[in-house]
Amino acid sequence: MSVTARFQQRDGHYGQVQSRKPREIAYRALLAREAGRGFIEDLLEAELAGTRLAAADRHLAQELAFGVVRWQAPLDWLIEQKAEGRRQRPEVQVLLRLGLYQLFWLDRVPDHAAVFETVALAPPGPARFVNAVLRAYTREREAARATLEELKRTDPAWGWSHPAWLVERWTARWGEVETRRLLEWNNQPARTFARVNTLVADPAQLLERWRAEDVDYDFRRYDWTPENLVFELRAHPPLYRLESFQKGWFYVQDPSTLLAPHLLDPQPGERILDLCAAPGGKTTRLAQMVDNDLHLVAVEPSESRRRRLVENCERLGAECTAVAFLAEAPFRGFDRVLVDAPCSNTG
Repeated sequence: MSVTARFQQRDGHYGQVQSRKPREIAYRALLAREAGRGFIEDLLEAELAGTRLAAADRHLAQELAFGVVRWQAPLDWLIEQKAEGRRQRPEVQVLLRLGLYQLFWLDRVPDHAAVFETVALAPPGPARFVNAVLRAYTREREAARATLEELKRTDPAWGWSHPAWLVERWTARWGEVETRRLLEWNNQPARTFARVNTLVADPAQLLERWRAEDVDYDFRRYDWTPENLVFELRAHPPLYRLESFQKGWFYVQDPSTLLAPHLLDPQPGERILDLCAAPGGKTTRLAQMVDNDLHLVAVEPSESRRRRLVENCERLGAECTAVAFLAEAPFRGFDRVLVDAPCSNTG
């Protein structure tokens, strides 16, 4: 049975199957993102749920999904060079991005595997076009790579796949040389960090549990974080399957996002308003900093992200937190207000 035959069409979308390969999983998550059904990290996690992939296959699915999003602009530029102005169907555009990402950014993937596995996911009609584009770039790769490098210099927003407004802001603030360095750094695969949640476990308990769960970690310390709060996770099983994760002993969080709670400096008994609070990393850190001795109102305009906020507050034991709709939020009577929009991860 072909790969495509294992999908069942349902309401215009592919239905879930039990046995899938990493490229299939990445493709489905990317196609859902293209349809505007959520953030890629949430969509990919939903696709991975219920699968029993080997660690290497799970990593490949993550690398493909996140890598395509990370480099979407130059990938689309490559597609435009072969499309001759024709707008592609969403599934074809996503498949071409997926195949081209493997050819240009994943040197360890053989060309034949990248082409064959991607074409196998294509609907019967467009499969010939997908195959032709990918095979053409296997022959023209070096020239295309040189052009992509030139694009980084002449049009950094396209070349580095960043919003034009953000590149303009950074250039005005930091200059062209520093902006290019920042763009290059920002397109590196993100490292995984975890914050120990002392509302339910202390660092020693967590580290002992991680060793039993085969989590490889390292200590990290920053000017705005106390000792033994942040750890870099170097290797680990799927985090959502870990008992330490399910019990709320830690939260996956980039250290930069801990700077805002540090600067806010909550004091016991205060009333604090956290706007744009999802998914809850800063909210739950505020609760942790004063051992839940706060009146904390967390507001999130997005309904789907608000559900994630509620789940994280419950899992992490942030009992002092009330999650509110934007229209319900009181905007007076607070000692401190946190508004991190855009998120501090933006830079």
